[in-house]
Amino acid sequence: MSEAARAHPAPPSMGRVLVRPKWLGVLALALVVASVFAWLGRWQLESAFLSLEHGRTVAQEATQPPVGLGDLAQPQERVADAAVGRQVTFAGVVDARDFDVVAERLQGERLGYWVIGHVAVTGDEAGGSGAADEAPGLAVAVGWTDDEGSARDLATRLQSAAGDGELALSGRLEYGQAPQVNRGDDAQALTAMAPTHLINRWAEPAAQNYGVYVSLDEPSMLAVLGSGAGEGELEAITPQALEAPQLNWLNIFYAIEWALFAGFAIFMWWRLARDEYEKERQEAAEAPSVLAEQLKRDRLKAMLDERTKGEALRLD
Repeated sequence: MSEAARAHPAPPSMGRVLVRPKWLGVLALALVVASVFAWLGRWQLESAFLSLEHGRTVAQEATQPPVGLGDLAQPQERVADAAVGRQVTFAGVVDARDFDVVAERLQGERLGYWVIGHVAVTGDEAGGSGAADEAPGLAVAVGWTDDEGSARDLATRLQSAAGDGELALSGRLEYGQAPQVNRGDDAQALTAMAPTHLINRWAEPAAQNYGVYVSLDEPSMLAVLGSGAGEGELEAITPQALEAPQLNWLNIFYAIEWALFAGFAIFMWWRLARDEYEKERQEAAEAPSVLAEQLKRDRLKAMLDERTKGEALRLD
C-alpha cells in the first residue's frame, strides 16, 4: 500500500453518514415538519369529504315538508346547521322603503343580481305574532336577474309602490353572510347578503332582527312584487340547498400539496446528507494525488537544500 493511501483512509459509506448525530438530529426535525404537513393534508382531505357530506345532508333537509319559521329560527339567535336549506313559512309586512340590490349572485352558473327586501315578521307560524311596527325584521332575497340596470330600476319602482299589507310567505332559510367592503366605484353597493349589515340600511329597523335570511320561492316572489314588476322581470332564486352536492376539489388539491411538502422535508434531509457523502468521496479521491504532489515538492526541496549545502562546502 502506498504512503498516500495509508495517510488517507477510504471515505465512509452512505449508511455511516446517515447515522451521524448531526444527520440524525436533522432527520428528527424533518420528521416533525413532515408530521405537521401530513396532519394539515389530512385536515384538508377530511374537510373536502365533510363538505360533501354536509351538502348531502342539507339537500335531504331541503326536501322535507315546510315548517314555521319560528320552529327553526328566532331573532338574535343562531340557527342549527340542520335548519339551513329548510323551507319555512311565515307571515309578514314588506317595508317598501328597504328594497335593495346585491351584486355577484350566482344562479346556477350565471352571475347576476338579487333584488332583496325587508319583511316585518308578524307571524312565525310557531306561536309568535305581533304588530308590524313591533315585529322582528327579516331580510329576504326576492328574485334574480342578470342585468344590474333592471335590478336597480325594479328596486326603485318597488320602493315607491304601495304595500299590500300582511302577506303569507315561504322560502328557504339560508345563513347570513359576513359583511364585505366594496372597493369598487360605488362604495355603498352590496356584494354580500349580510343581515347584520342590512339592518343599518333599513329605514326603520326593528329592535330585534333575524341573523339569517329567507330566499323566497316563486309564489312568494310574485306576491312581494305585486304589480310593481313586469312578467319575467325576475327569476325565482335557485335554492343553494338543492344544488347537487360536490366534492371540494380545492381542499383535495391542498391535501396533495401538503403531502408533497411532507415528502419534500424527508427528501431534503436525504439530499443534504448525500451532498456531504459525495463531498467526502470526492475529497478522498483527490487526496492521493494531492499528497503525491506534496511529497514530490518536499523531495525537490530536500534535493535543492543538499545541493545548496554542497556548493557552500566547495566554496569553503
